[in-house]
Amino acid sequence: LLAFILMLGSNLLMLVGPMLAGYAIDAIKPGAVDFFQVYYYAGLMVAFYLGSALLIYCLELLMISISRKVTYNMRKDTFNHLMDLPVGYFDSHATGDVISRISYDIDPINASLASDLVQMGSSFIIVTGSLAMMMTISLKLMGIFVVTVPISLLVSRYLVKKTRPLFSRRSKKLGQLNAYGEEMVTGLHALRVYGQEDNTIRNYDQKNQEAVDAYYQAEYHGSMVYPSVNLINNLSLSMIAVLGALFFLNGSMSIGMISSFILYSRKFSGPINEMANLTSDIQSSLAAAERVFA
Repeated sequence: LLAFILMLGSNLLMLVGPMLAGYAIDAIKPGAVDFFQVYYYAGLMVAFYLGSALLIYCLELLMISISRKVTYNMRKDTFNHLMDLPVGYFDSHATGDVISRISYDIDPINASLASDLVQMGSSFIIVTGSLAMMMTISLKLMGIFVVTVPISLLVSRYLVKKTRPLFSRRSKKLGQLNAYGEEMVTGLHALRVYGQEDNTIRNYDQKNQEAVDAYYQAEYHGSMVYPSVNLINNLSLSMIAVLGALFFLNGSMSIGMISSFILYSRKFSGPINEMANLTSDIQSSLAAAERVFA
């Protein structure tokens, strides 16, 4: 609850800035600059942004503490559960793979709780707030997002659907590599007695290559989401600039309001880009969570 309050407060304070910037710009007129108004709005911007930064700092400290406690409890519960499992489970599951689930697979979950969850929540608040502010400035310019936002969502949905199995495969291959390495190191004396060193090295190299290939495929397809969505959002910014200039020429919008709309549009598209960039981290965490809870 405290994290939600800090997240909401920091982002609402941040959303006031672009509107104040527009008011400050409109106070600058050819041959007559109202410096009092300019300094007044600039001072308010500094105050709001400092307040937002302070709340974000407190939020980061809180989420680090929460994620550490969750990770501690998750590792403790997983280990305690392993101690209660029948012997048959360990006959059918390699020790290295079990250790990989306790160590490696819980780390991505911890990272998502500490940072990704906050960014996702903040992005939702900023997108919603920016959308509301843009609607109050110009409904005509909002028409651009009616076209570009659905395209961004469709592209993201297609790429996420394609990458999800790849991250599951990546976690699986890493677990197999750890399992093989642990088994071979444990039985090293037997391998040397029977002269199986070269054969073991070849098998390990093969499993190592499979893990590398799985990593590459997951990261390659996961990294396609951000640039694809970013391209669409940059095109929308270009169209806003052109239409905003036309509205200014016919006197329907001031330069300050156009500036505020562009700033809000960047805040609107920025979190969408961040969420697209977080896709690979979230997919990795979900794949790891599946192995831990299994």
